[in-house]
Amino acid sequence: MNSSDYLNNAINLYNHSLYADSIRECLKVIELEPHNAKAYEIKGISHYFIEDLKNAIESLNKAIELNPSSSLAYCYRGACYCSNTKYANNVQVIDFDKPTSFDFKGYVFDANSINDLSKCVADENRAIELDKNNIQAYQMRGIAYFWLEDFERALIDLNKVIKKCPNENAHEARAKIYYLCKNYDFSIQDASETIKLNPNNHIVFDIRGRSYYMKKSYDKAIADLTKAIELKPSNDMAYYYRGCCHYLKDNNKQAIIDFDKCIKYNSDNYSAYDFRGRCHWFCKNFAQSIQDETISIAINPDNGNAYDFRGRAYYFLKNYQSSINDISKAIELGIKNYSVFDCAGRSYFYLQQYENAISSFKEALNIKPDNRELYEFLKKVYLEMQSKGLVN
Repeated sequence: MNSSDYLNNAINLYNHSLYADSIRECLKVIELEPHNAKAYEIKGISHYFIEDLKNAIESLNKAIELNPSSSLAYCYRGACYCSNTKYANNVQVIDFDKPTSFDFKGYVFDANSINDLSKCVADENRAIELDKNNIQAYQMRGIAYFWLEDFERALIDLNKVIKKCPNENAHEARAKIYYLCKNYDFSIQDASETIKLNPNNHIVFDIRGRSYYMKKSYDKAIADLTKAIELKPSNDMAYYYRGCCHYLKDNNKQAIIDFDKCIKYNSDNYSAYDFRGRCHWFCKNFAQSIQDETISIAINPDNGNAYDFRGRAYYFLKNYQSSINDISKAIELGIKNYSVFDCAGRSYFYLQQYENAISSFKEALNIKPDNRELYEFLKKVYLEMQSKGLVN
């Protein structure tokens, strides 16, 4: 066999996704014909598909050196740079009160990773210059823009791809972007299209479930998140959001089960501890509530909600000073709902700090001016002050 025969074999094997076999045939071509650009191109792309990125980049560099007009070589070298970035990041930014907090986004990229993404964009630009019909280049550039959080440019590229060649990865990426941009209806549409193409894609069931959660369609969210968990049982964030759905449906016992699972797979999720603590509070398990909120605060000392519920739990255990300490911290962190002021007023009353109690109850009445129970408690404060000669 000559080099042309080996190259044809390599291309045929590549087209049948037999990448390791294709690489072996390419090596035979290169041994006979060391400057065969196509052999390096096919070899590099094959390495990319088996996630051997180092060898992929080396082969594609050689392919570009030998043939600077190869759109495919630029396209897949850019894809390698993008893949390098995805797997290089391990610093997750978690803010569980925002929709950007989930496993497919929320990373701080170091300088090397940002540089790799920029290289990807540059390679895809060159690939498109060489072949304006290179759909894979538009798709990879769109994904790189997504990781760079340039969602406007990412959508332009992905829209073009989906119009010409709709596929699972493009719909999935666009669903993520729409979710991040809070366009939940569009995110649901793209997730649904992805599911049609691949009913076993756990990520898009997760995305669609979270989108339904944000739209307060909790039953639909639970159904999708359950499917996401079925497809990937270690999906901590699917358990988290499903737990939140159950919590908001007042199904606290089921929510606790989900938060238990979430914490099993991610013990750093401060919000899961917080919500499990809230569920225990509503179930009147106040000691357990305090334990969970304490862990939540240890992980994230700025979580005002955890101080709020821990303060309320201390109140029901008659630890009024600890209740005041936590409620004051919650208010300092911006939690200024009716319940914190009500709890503060009651704790101050039992500590016989009557002026502080009155001030707190008045703050609560500003939020709920028609709350008769508050007026009765405020009256109780004045009567006790009167009995002690503190007021006329």
